[in-house]
Amino acid sequence: GSVNGTFLNGQRLIPRQARIVHDGDEMRFGKLALRIYFK
Repeated sequence: GSVNGTFLNGQRLIPRQARIVHDGDEMRFGKLALRIYFK
């Protein structure tokens, strides 16, 4: 995991717990934010 936490749509993720990611979701790794898009 990251030192500052990993977040999916503003919710902190629990290490090693699977989550479903949907089109348009936002992931944050510390200060880095990524928007997920599927084609």
